[in-house]
Amino acid sequence: MIKIQKEFAMQAYRFFLVIMLTMYVPASSAAWDFVVERGGTSVYMDKSLTQIKGHYAEAVWVSNFGETQRLKSGRQYLQKNSLVYRSLFDCKNQYFKVLESVWYDARFGQGNGHTNSRAKPQWWTPGQKVYQNNLNLDVMKLACK
Repeated sequence: MIKIQKEFAMQAYRFFLVIMLTMYVPASSAAWDFVVERGGTSVYMDKSLTQIKGHYAEAVWVSNFGETQRLKSGRQYLQKNSLVYRSLFDCKNQYFKVLESVWYDARFGQGNGHTNSRAKPQWWTPGQKVYQNNLNLDVMKLACK
């Protein structure tokens, strides 16, 4: 019984995350400001959604893929063209963590969304390998201005 309750709670939490993140995403690409293009992926940030508190900045940004990404979900493959993130940046220490992320069928967070947030958010620091050349660093430069 407890296992079923935990599974239900996790499903409800994932559904809630998808709903909350879709509320952050504007209805059109007009609100997105270009950040960088690297390896066929274009990155945009919505400056109007950036919140700054002390030396922390929270930003919503999107990666538009040059080629459609195929993700396995159960027995089927999902076609994804963008990934929308909500990231928190420590502007003073240059750390970041991804709070939420959602895959979308179309560019700029349009179409059907599928949650990608399965891991507990953690701070990434300059000494860690995943930090190097991460697109979050380009977004951090703009968000922390």
